[in-house]
Amino acid sequence: MNAVLRPAIVVLVVAPLAIYVLGLRFACNSTDLRKILQAARLNEELEQSRRATFHRIDAREETVRQLIAQRCSLSQALARFRELDGEYPDHILELSRKRGGNGSDTERNYQYVLALAKSLLENQHEENAVVSRRLERDYQQLRANRQTPLDLPTKQTISSGQSRLDPCRK
Repeated sequence: MNAVLRPAIVVLVVAPLAIYVLGLRFACNSTDLRKILQAARLNEELEQSRRATFHRIDAREETVRQLIAQRCSLSQALARFRELDGEYPDHILELSRKRGGNGSDTERNYQYVLALAKSLLENQHEENAVVSRRLERDYQQLRANRQTPLDLPTKQTISSGQSRLDPCRK
């Protein structure tokens, strides 16, 4: 390459890059930079929250699949749902309770189990009817015996790392 051509190419490449960097430096003051960094942190927090939420949704669906296949009882499935509820931040759980009306957490979770079962068996009408009747019968029996799952973990037992053997748990 010609000795004159090489420096000319370097100047043509480096000069616009230098102008861009200097322009960026003067265009972004520290307040703008702080806002950009804050938005990046918020984006990362939202991404973590999204991953955790999808994990809980997947775990609930798997629990209902186990329940449909009769590999666990309704009581165990409700206990698993309550355990998953304990993973939510308190303010999210309170919003869910307000939206759920005056029913208990067990009632709200039962309705969620029923809705998921119907959704999973949407195209299997006969099995959907059989499973719905079985779940309704089991729930009525739980209510009649006042056997709402008493061995449900609290937030303290979940956060302390204690685990239980649960056939509904994947």
